[in-house]
Amino acid sequence: RRDEFIDNLCRKLFSYALGRQLMLSDDPAIATMKGELKKTDYRFSTLVESIVTSRQFRYQRGRDTPIEN
Repeated sequence: RRDEFIDNLCRKLFSYALGRQLMLSDDPAIATMKGELKKTDYRFSTLVESIVTSRQFRYQRGRDTPIEN
């Protein structure tokens, strides 16, 4: 059940961060997130870092430049 929980957590948090529903093209990013989480013993900070460094988060549709912090 842990794998189901991790998958759901990644998908829900990623969708919330992007402000949209997930698309098929988001699956590789989710797979990367789950792999990174497993490597770091499921640290929440790793999940957040994976999201904010993802291409989908940094580049919004219709924008040419990344979001600057």
